[in-house]
Amino acid sequence: MKIAIYCFFCKVFIVSVFLLSGISLFAQESSDTQVAIEKNSTQDPPATTITDEEFKKHAGETIYLNFSHVGDAVVKDLVIGKPPQPGTPAFIADDVSRVVTYTYATQAQIDRANAAQYGLFSFAALIGPNFNAEKLPQTAAFFNQVNADLTLANDSAKKTFRRHHPLRDGGFSYPSDHAANMFFYARLLTEIYPSQAKQFYQYAKELSQDRVILGGHYPADVVAGEAYGFYLAKEFFNNASFQQKWNEAKAEIVALIPSVSKGD
Repeated sequence: MKIAIYCFFCKVFIVSVFLLSGISLFAQESSDTQVAIEKNSTQDPPATTITDEEFKKHAGETIYLNFSHVGDAVVKDLVIGKPPQPGTPAFIADDVSRVVTYTYATQAQIDRANAAQYGLFSFAALIGPNFNAEKLPQTAAFFNQVNADLTLANDSAKKTFRRHHPLRDGGFSYPSDHAANMFFYARLLTEIYPSQAKQFYQYAKELSQDRVILGGHYPADVVAGEAYGFYLAKEFFNNASFQQKWNEAKAEIVALIPSVSKGD
């Protein structure tokens, strides 16, 4: 996964060489966007010395995740890598890609992004209208616990890397929690409906990209979120209690929705 993230930065940098030749497009940005970018450049840069302090702080709060192990993997193994540092070619390429993406987004793309829902049951768009909390109460209750762990994992990673959001004060953007969660859910759902795996992952990718379309995330945030979501899925599966509860949730889902036809 680290190699994939490295390749992503290389590709973005190469593309940015061509994009930068048309740098005049930045003059088309709104004044609000320009102010936000200038403000972001004055904030503290992402962490260059990373510790697992944030993970240790919440180690006793998780239900299924081994936070000591997750923290070690993020900090020592860098399972999602560090965000690009301000002033580097990688950072410039990432920001150019972000600005180009939302500057040239169509109104239809913007409307879709604003209407996007992020959660397990948002996959009802592919699975069908019966895939909802009301008809799957056991699954919904289980994922309330899972989501509590996901929130801690995402928040701890963000506070570890400290990459500021490009268009708003406060909070951090790396990795994207929306992307991490959607790819985590997609990974789980492929166990129930393996023939839909491609559609699940494509849907997760589209919703993750919506965060860039709205200008609030850098592309690297989303790529890191995807990698983090897959990593967290593996960590959840390592927990016997999670496996038991997930098997019960799968049984409830399959009893209600035995299969999903391609094209639904």
